[in-house]
Amino acid sequence: MLDVGVKPNVVTFNCIIDTCGKANQVQKAFQALKVMQHCNAAPDTITYTALIEVCCRATEVDRAYELLMRMRASHLQPNAATLTMLFEACTRARRIEMGFELLQIMASSGMRPGPPAFTNLIEACTEAGRLDRAFEA
Repeated sequence: MLDVGVKPNVVTFNCIIDTCGKANQVQKAFQALKVMQHCNAAPDTITYTALIEVCCRATEVDRAYELLMRMRASHLQPNAATLTMLFEACTRARRIEMGFELLQIMASSGMRPGPPAFTNLIEACTEAGRLDRAFEA
């Protein structure tokens, strides 16, 4: 696109990042983000959600959480899909404390996780030998 003088917009980059995620190309997704910023296209909620999904699929939960923090620092609000996806990745990875932090973020954003979310967190606590935290869920 750039070679023929067409400047991509945020939708174009979101599609590229989503495609990278489907192909399990984490580094290429982040390269697309760099090019996006170089083209002065500001990432939006969809951009961050797509990047978080890329990281979650690759079990890079810490990186996904960092993206969530960057997103919020940019004054972009995560949606239910963003938070649920990251929360599920945390519980699968047995990142219990991160899971509890995400519950707090969900609550402060007006979201109410359903019983399956709490069940996943309780199971993660139990499998990690953290019964004390399981009773706090």
